[in-house]
Amino acid sequence: MYFVWFYHTQDIKIFHVTLSRSQDVLISCITECLEHIEGVPKVIVCDNMKTTMDKARTVKTSGVINMKFQEYAKDMGFELKPCVAYRPQTKR
Repeated sequence: MYFVWFYHTQDIKIFHVTLSRSQDVLISCITECLEHIEGVPKVIVCDNMKTTMDKARTVKTSGVINMKFQEYAKDMGFELKPCVAYRPQTKR
């Protein structure tokens, strides 16, 4: 799995490459990034990957965020904003 973090306000790009696609590894990658920037953004934009979404966000539906990941986001203090599937412009 490739994990890419873009933090535009500080012009930071962080890349992680891992063989695992588990949710625990994703959470670890995000936690490392938050430690690196020494803070937590209000919103994190993500793809509709299975480690974060139980049901993908589409133009017609808001999707369903995985309960464990939603709890992690709440504990860390950020809102998860999933992109609309097949709409790359929503990643901005």
